[in-house]
Formats: sequence, C-alpha cells, structure tokens
Amino acid sequence: MRQISFRYAAVAACLFASVDATAQSSFLNTSNIEAYCQNAAPRQTVVLIDETIVPAGNDQWARQILNKLQFVPRERVQVVKLKPDGAAEQLFSLCYPQLTAAEETDIRRREGVGDRLFGSKLDDVKKAREQFERGFRIALSSFIQAGKPPERMRISASSVPEKSLVESLFYDEKRFAIENGVSRVVIFSDMLQRSSSIDVVGSQMDPARLALDAARRFQIRFNLAEVHVFGIGSSLPASDPLNRKMEAFWRSYFLKNGAFLEQYSANLSMGETDSFEISRWRGALILRDRHLEASLRVMTNKGGALFNSWLVIAGVGVLPVSGKFRCGIDGTNQCEIDGELRTNVDPFKEGDKLQIRGSSQEIKGKLKPPRDDEVFPDGSPAVYEIGFKRDDALKL
Repeated sequence: MRQISFRYAAVAACLFASVDATAQSSFLNTSNIEAYCQNAAPRQTVVLIDETIVPAGNDQWARQILNKLQFVPRERVQVVKLKPDGAAEQLFSLCYPQLTAAEETDIRRREGVGDRLFGSKLDDVKKAREQFERGFRIALSSFIQAGKPPERMRISASSVPEKSLVESLFYDEKRFAIENGVSRVVIFSDMLQRSSSIDVVGSQMDPARLALDAARRFQIRFNLAEVHVFGIGSSLPASDPLNRKMEAFWRSYFLKNGAFLEQYSANLSMGETDSFEISRWRGALILRDRHLEASLRVMTNKGGALFNSWLVIAGVGVLPVSGKFRCGIDGTNQCEIDGELRTNVDPFKEGDKLQIRGSSQEIKGKLKPPRDDEVFPDGSPAVYEIGFKRDDALKL
C-alpha cells in the first residue's frame, strides 16, 4: 500500500514547534477518519519511541519510520512515547483510511459523471488519508522538537542512565490485545534496560536467564507479535559488547512473552508486507499415543512467504515459523506449507522442518529435524505427526 513521505520533515518540525501533542490533536477531524474503519484490518502497527535517544533537530529516524512503514487499508496505527521512568504516553492512534482495490473499483462502477465532477467518495477518502498522514507526522515531529542536544546523547557502558523499558511495556500491555489485530511493533530505542527492578547493564547473570526471570516478574501477552527494533548505537557505540548482551536479553524476553524479535539494528528495515493474507488452524501434534493440542497462524505476503507466522504447542511453547505457503496448486484446492522453526524451544530446534499438505480446510504432515537419520532415544525416527483444520475464529 502507500508510504508516507517525509520530504518536508524540517518544515513540519518548525511549523509545529510551538504546538504541544494535546493541542495538535485538535487539528484533526478524527471522527471523519474513524468512519472508514468500522471493519478493522487484521493487523495493527504500534510505534514506540524512546524519548531519551531522540537528538534535537534530527529527523533521520523519523524519515525511516515514515518511508519504510506501509499500511494496509484500515490498519490501526499508534505512536507511543516511552519515558525512562516506565511511563508510556500515547500521542497518536488512528486507522489508516484507505479502501481496498475491490472497494475502489466498486465505487467507480456505481458513481456517475455528476459524482465525479462534484465530489466522489474517493475524494473524501483521499482527504481523510491526508489528515491521517498529517497527524502521523505531527506526532513524530513532537519528539524532534523536544530532543536532547547531540553532545548529551553519547554514553559509555559505565555511564548508562536508568531506563525502565520492560516496565513501560508491562504497564501498557492492553495495547497489544489481539482484538486490536495482530501486532507489528516498531521500537526506536537503544534498548538499554537499567532499572531498580531489572538491571541488565549491571547484572552478571546470563542475559537469557535474566530475561526468563524478567518475563516471570513482568509477564506480557504480546499475542504473537513481530518486533522491529532500530536505533542501536544511538547512544552507546554500536560496537560495544553491551549491545550484544542486550540483544540476547530482549530476544529471550520477547519470545517468552509471545513475540519474535525480527530485527535489532541501527536502521529500520521492513519486508514487503503491505498486502498479506492470514489464516488460522487448530489441531494436534502426535507422537505415538501422545497428543498435544496445537494451533497454527499463517501470514503470507504477496509472494507466499511466511512472516509473523507461529506454531503453538500446548505444554511446549510458541515457535515462530518461516518458509512458504501455497494454495491452488495446479488449479486445485490443494495447499502446502514448507517451513522451518526460527528458534529453539525444547525439545524442538531452530531449523526443524514443518512439512504439511492438504486442502484449503484441512492439512496434515510432519515436524522433524533437517536430517532424516536423527532418532529418538528408543531408536525410532525423530518425527512428529501434525494435523490441522482451518478455524479462522481462533484467537491467535
């Protein structure tokens, strides 16, 4: 879908320099925009901005958000300020007022010459979209106006200030509710967690173990979200080993709470997910007489590549899956998934193969190691049978 240009970022920052975030909302006719979004999109995008790493007058990070993120029709978009004391302040929340291609075609077919001359409904949609884009830019420009002087941005591993990012996410958990749609979370932060409750910077504990402890104390239901972190190196030099320690902590912490860390880098990089399909499946994983309840969420882009797709096994955990999903093979209703696990969740390993075939309503197959010669302790092939029936009402 559409990308939002930030060509006039510097002008926007000056234009709204004297307008606070609360007053800015009065410029927007939000009810006009929300009128297009009664049927919400199956995904929401939550943009979290760590106010402590925004340099005054520098809009490069905002340019990345505006030029990299693409939204589908009616997608809920939120901008939230993360404060070092653990508070989270919402600055923007609207759906993206765009119609589907089929809806636009239907409007053009039904409207007459008079409608097109004196005001098409598509003109109203365009105006609403311009309002949305204006509000989104205003929310981001407010950070630029209040940013820190660049000379105060740089720190060392021995001078990391207190910051409660885990706490911010924990107390803002409702934002990631599945009722709002599958969450795509974009975080601009250096991710340096250092609070009285969780001090990753000063702890000598293994970061993965520390993350499990933090997840028990500050459990969050991300509901199988994808997380994109950028801004690493904004304060602490990117080459500092503390950044790798932090990445290990966050990767484990997010996974334990039902989210996958897609990227952890200096710059934002987004895949092609401006158009996607989603399906949900309910079933079981079987090993001899042992049946474990399982569910599967499949999200695919236009090319059929899986993204933010998950296999959930009761009593085991959540496993992100990559690969390909195809339906309508050779003109039939046959579907297939060729995927692999993206992380280790005992007893399963990163790289284990998920191979499933069937119809558009029922699929069966195997979950197994990459090598066919791997066996269980009793010598039998290390293969789990797995099967699903489609259930799009599943809250997953």
